[in-house]
Amino acid sequence: MSICNNFRKEAGRVWNQMNDAQRLGMSLSEETITETSLYNIAKRHHSNDVVIVPATKPQEAKHGADWEWWFIRNGKGIGFRVQAKRLFPNGRYQSLFKPKTPFAQLDKLVFEANNDGLVPLYCFYNFDAPKGGFGGQTNNCRHDYRGPSFWGCTIARPDDVKALGKDTISDLRKVLEPWHTLVCLGSGLDIPGSVARNFGALSVRTAITDTDKRSPKEPAIREVPDYVVRLAGQARERRESEDVLPLYIDHAFWGEFGEAKKDISGILVVDQQA
Repeated sequence: MSICNNFRKEAGRVWNQMNDAQRLGMSLSEETITETSLYNIAKRHHSNDVVIVPATKPQEAKHGADWEWWFIRNGKGIGFRVQAKRLFPNGRYQSLFKPKTPFAQLDKLVFEANNDGLVPLYCFYNFDAPKGGFGGQTNNCRHDYRGPSFWGCTIARPDDVKALGKDTISDLRKVLEPWHTLVCLGSGLDIPGSVARNFGALSVRTAITDTDKRSPKEPAIREVPDYVVRLAGQARERRESEDVLPLYIDHAFWGEFGEAKKDISGILVVDQQA
């Protein structure tokens, strides 16, 4: 299964599960959806050339709600700091903005990402809510995926979210993209190169201002930090030992590397082998 197919399949699962939860009068937290989705992606992806590992902090050691996503090859790649928000039955992402300081959480996401050399990103979880406007929308990748279920997991740039200043799906829909479009591999490009190109295209398609629409913003491919190299190495070792389940990172790992990452909940590494 390709990376793009894997992400698209998981988006469909989230879409259907959130629809079922809504019918049952239940709600799923952002943390639950994120952890389950990344676990499923890692477990489902049995590829000889790509290793996927989600490293979740032990529950009692968690701080913050953000995740890091890394897309790497040969020790270089692109890192994102990701914050998840879910759609509520009233058609709003109710936890997106706070009443008195609406952009405080968004500004912190951007600041912390920039401070660590990461790209800030929102991940929005969706279902077939009234006024969602998900039906009949195009898929901006080379695969012939059909909606609306690929809108179960979407991404957006914080700059676009802040420029709109709205938390309703009817407003935010214009800056959302299915998350599989981030990882759809381009011809002749590796995973980091494809992700950089795809994010640049996203920055043009969803940009609110005319200036942004004229200037694709492709993130730079950089040397990855030691803790990401270590995660990738441990995952490869487990793959070679035929243990295909996601890697569990214990307190010892977070004690060594986690102090600088005390305000995140986990790390996802997508490592393309040389």
